[in-house]
Amino acid sequence: MLKAQEIYWNHYKVDIESKITLSSLALSIFHLKYNDSLKWPIHIPNKNEDSFIRRGYYSGHSDTYKPYSKNLYYYDVKSLYPFIMTGEFVGVYYSEELKYAKSVGYTVLPILGYLFELMESPFQEFVRSLFERRKEAKRQGNDAMSFDKILMNLLYGRFGINPKSTITVICDESKYKDLLKIVILSFEISLVRTTTSLPSITMLT
Repeated sequence: MLKAQEIYWNHYKVDIESKITLSSLALSIFHLKYNDSLKWPIHIPNKNEDSFIRRGYYSGHSDTYKPYSKNLYYYDVKSLYPFIMTGEFVGVYYSEELKYAKSVGYTVLPILGYLFELMESPFQEFVRSLFERRKEAKRQGNDAMSFDKILMNLLYGRFGINPKSTITVICDESKYKDLLKIVILSFEISLVRTTTSLPSITMLT
């Protein structure tokens, strides 16, 4: 860990111990070294835009468990997925998904949406650089650079993070008291004293 901390500090001027999660580390690296805010300004959607777009931002969830109970009624739909695919439905979808749906025979009737201008990806240099660093680290057997593969994966998800979430902030006691005055805090708020004198709080955004 100390070796990784040294490498990331020398290359990015980021202390990995100051980051709660690897996704926050990925975002910091992107902004510090790769993001050109003038060339690729990041649009912050308003509440209505964000709510609409998230209806088309799907994700998966997997669980492995054995449900157990007594005196239950269990209902099942025969061939649920194929059945749903044959019907009509309304939803929010990315344009490329709609193009594919049309190519395989679906009829698409646009109702409303948001139109975005096509632009060059702001992530190309970030991905290319970390990919090459990861490849070189594997060749050298440098385990300290093992974070690079994970960082490449996590940046995408970080930009899709739900703004209605809690944020944990590492801070000293003075900063902690300042935050108490200006932010809405969750009922889980706590000042945690550590050996490194870095209290943390959890707040709602």
